[in-house]
Amino acid sequence: MILVDTSVLIKFFKGDADHKTEIFKEILEQDVPFGISAYTYQDVLQPARRNGVTPRSTLDILIALTAIANNLVLLHHDRDFDIMAGHIEELRILG
Repeated sequence: MILVDTSVLIKFFKGDADHKTEIFKEILEQDVPFGISAYTYQDVLQPARRNGVTPRSTLDILIALTAIANNLVLLHHDRDFDIMAGHIEELRILG
């Protein structure tokens, strides 16, 4: 299993090709198991807040990541989670 850091993901999503992003592309193409830590996920989502995803709290992101990492369905009363769920298919919302 490979742990992928934010620095590679951001360059990959921007379409910046270099040695590390090419390795990540091969990982995806070959279905090599990889993981992204909750901190990396948060780091990737932070810039997305400026692009229409606007959770008001970093803690909300960590709560969502806890639900995702533990395969839990999240019961909430906070619109930030609905916004995130619209962009993160792994985030499952109850109700």
